[in-house]
Amino acid sequence: MNTNFTFIRHFFITFLICFAIACTPTTDSGTNKTNNDDKENSGANSNNQASSSDIEKAVTRSEALDELFDNTTLGIITLTITQDQWDEMVSNTKSGNKKTVYVKSDFKYEKNGKTYEMNDIGVRNRGNSSYRAPVDDRGNLQQAHFKLKFDNFIDDDAHHAKKALKGINLKFMLNDMSYVQEVYSYDLFKCFGVWTAPRCSYAKLYIKIGDKEATYFGIYKAIEPVSKQFIKARIDTAKFSNDAGNLWKCLYQSGGPANLKNENLNTKIGVDTDSHTPVYSLKTNEENLNQEKEQLITFIKDLNNKTGSDFETWIENAFDVDLFLKTLAVSVSCGMWDDYWRNSNNYYLYFNKNGKAFFIPYDYDNSLGATNDIMQDPAEKNPLEWGKDNPKGAPLVTKILAISKYKEKYKEYLQKLIDPSNGYFDVNSSKQRINYWYDLIREFSSPDHNVSTYFEKDGAKNRWDLNEGKPSDKYSLLSSSNNYFDLRTAAIIQATGGQSPVYTVTFDPNGGNFTGDNAGETTVTIEKVAMGKNPQDLVTAKKDGFTLLGWYGDNDEKVTKITFSGTLTAKWQNSALFGYSVDTESKMITFTFDPKMYGMTAAEIESVYIWGNFNNWNTENKEYPLTNEDNSGIFSGTFDLPSNASEFKYGVNGKWKGADDRLSDYALPEEYGTDNIIIKW
Repeated sequence: MNTNFTFIRHFFITFLICFAIACTPTTDSGTNKTNNDDKENSGANSNNQASSSDIEKAVTRSEALDELFDNTTLGIITLTITQDQWDEMVSNTKSGNKKTVYVKSDFKYEKNGKTYEMNDIGVRNRGNSSYRAPVDDRGNLQQAHFKLKFDNFIDDDAHHAKKALKGINLKFMLNDMSYVQEVYSYDLFKCFGVWTAPRCSYAKLYIKIGDKEATYFGIYKAIEPVSKQFIKARIDTAKFSNDAGNLWKCLYQSGGPANLKNENLNTKIGVDTDSHTPVYSLKTNEENLNQEKEQLITFIKDLNNKTGSDFETWIENAFDVDLFLKTLAVSVSCGMWDDYWRNSNNYYLYFNKNGKAFFIPYDYDNSLGATNDIMQDPAEKNPLEWGKDNPKGAPLVTKILAISKYKEKYKEYLQKLIDPSNGYFDVNSSKQRINYWYDLIREFSSPDHNVSTYFEKDGAKNRWDLNEGKPSDKYSLLSSSNNYFDLRTAAIIQATGGQSPVYTVTFDPNGGNFTGDNAGETTVTIEKVAMGKNPQDLVTAKKDGFTLLGWYGDNDEKVTKITFSGTLTAKWQNSALFGYSVDTESKMITFTFDPKMYGMTAAEIESVYIWGNFNNWNTENKEYPLTNEDNSGIFSGTFDLPSNASEFKYGVNGKWKGADDRLSDYALPEEYGTDNIIIKW
């Protein structure tokens, strides 16, 4: 059924009635769903205008938003903007007016067989460090984040306007190479009962500028904004008692970290302006800032100053500790390093009318294995020490977890998350949900060719991989090798005192021969292999004239840490291509240099040495010479290098010879300014 409306003043009334008229049940899939199947739809039919009183009989605001942000279906959002308004938005963005300057746009949202339309909504670019204009310096369209505000140019005094959704945040996949980090994280929050998390789903975004055809900007995340309407949507489910309290957005800004320490609070607290974003920004009751900020200041002072039983009694009454521990367990499991605990950033606090505080998680695109200088190993990081390296500190976490009963409750929530019987964070349940979403969006992931992306700008478009699900070069979400969920589960088990899993692994030498204790065997099966073991530490093999690239799983990906039961197969490469071969039993490396590889003859060769990181790239070093003793024209030498993590070049007649095009697969990336040959074994 397709219900079309044009909304101006009464958009908000009609918006909720639409859900009452034609609620579409969610599909049966591997994704966790909100079950509204037993709700009886009421109100007017699609051919008649309903009265505003029908809203009270229809769905709640929470149920309406569950459908709008249903992550089992793909929405389509179209923005229609005049050329003048588009140019104004671009100009505003580039001038730095990023907080409050909106332009007019018409809005259409298609979801679950229904269409919602509205004229003259407000649109602007959004973001903090990710803020950029939708047009680059050369005039080319590019993906950017957008904020939609439905009532910006419309009077907000219509009956029942307080039950309306006021806008949507649209985010492109800035750092999210897997396309799933934020959607997965918010979905896990919801599944685990963290009702303070925003709703999030996928949408295709089209923008029609002036008289031009609509341009497809790609897959975006549609995210429920954290605002007063966010609070209202959680009142009708008996979560918050009222919406009269104070909502604070807490970000690491130029004024410093949002670490809730009693430092420079008067300079850190305020409201947003065009030129300034405070660390703690009041989002409700802004007109009473001077009065309302005392509540936050008192909370922070008590948090830092109270100790012992006084702190425990105070925090239990002043803060929803149990919900915070659930939030923390999900956040740390998902590896969100740009959070409060690790980076003093990205969260909201809401103080209800009675003064009790609630923690609201926010902005989860740096999760599920995303890495940077702040966090290099999120999967392996101890979840009990997640924020240990935060130089700014995080007293809300450290003081709560210092209380034994809360630390044990936190560990209990971590264990519940990884328990496969619960279907939350275990690898199989996670893969099922991710594959469902990939099937939903895969064919739509690339925008129109004339819209550049963040990854294209960085020359890494091919790193978008909706088959393996790679949030970074270090981890995978779907493959067996370096699987984030497996590695994170192991770290949680180790930290919480659980039983580490073991696996049964069969090795297939694939034409090679096992050495050492397994010599003469055609296959080798090892039981009870601990998670994280390197397969090359378990068995060794060799094949004359070939170099062992490593042990590979059924998806043809090299396995460096055991995280599953199954068969691993040896992969071999002709040693002549590398210029070296490795005897994995003796650890000796034989280097060979064929002058023909570089368009030379043996007669032209005066000397050949191996220079590398193992001898500090010293061109005077003659410790590793290659000779042509058998007059075959091939220069060779066998050495015991001090490290198996080595790179080298040939030193031919005193000049460097590195990897040519034929060796490019085995050379360091050109971005490092070199073509060293990597020794792989």
